[in-house]
Amino acid sequence: MKLASGSLELKVRATGNGGETQPDTPRWNPAGYLRNVVETVRVTVA
Repeated sequence: MKLASGSLELKVRATGNGGETQPDTPRWNPAGYLRNVVETVRVTVA
């Protein structure tokens, strides 16, 4: 696959053995963890 030059966002979503996936928006976890969300990294393609 060839990408066009410019700024892009890469998104990563984890899936558990039971098929559960991370949400697009963070949800408060009663145990105090807030990072259960799809991670986004901005990159520049040259």
